Amino acid sequence: MVTKRPSEKSTGVGVRVRRRTPVVRPSCPQGKAGRWADRASRQRGQALWEMALGFLLLFVIMVHVIGFGRVFFLYHNVLTSVRMAARYAVSHPYTNPAHRRAVQRLVVYGQTTGPFGGAQIPGLSVTDVEVTPNPSATGPPQFITVRATIRINAFALLGEFDMYPEVTMRYLQLN
Repeated sequence: MVTKRPSEKSTGVGVRVRRRTPVVRPSCPQGKAGRWADRASRQRGQALWEMALGFLLLFVIMVHVIGFGRVFFLYHNVLTSVRMAARYAVSHPYTNPAHRRAVQRLVVYGQTTGPFGGAQIPGLSVTDVEVTPNPSATGPPQFITVRATIRINAFALLGEFDMYPEVTMRYLQLN
């Protein structure tokens, strides 16, 4: 025979269901309950400060990542322009002084002639681009070097610095 405990009742189908008994907590003095409430509010305040400091740290890291990405993007654009201008310089006859100005305009404006809009890269001017032929003993130069100097301000946290993308290519002997 199955005996039932006082906290169980039979449902008639053979399944016993345990009754819930109310939880009786020992009474605590008023002072002790107040201390527990103060402790919980202090822990919530500590979590708030931790979250605020964590967000501040993440924000500073995010600003630096964005600044580095911007510097990398600008450097890549200037290097691409310098490379394009170096290709132009080595594939055209280097006898005319206007050729050097055309190469400089190609770096800054993206075109050699015509109405010029603004510079492709902010802060870059024609005077920041150097075109240097490496002369041979006789005849046209063997190499042409195109170098741009650009000053980049990567937010106030990283400061300003100069970058010098440079490309040297062998001069093509035109027949």
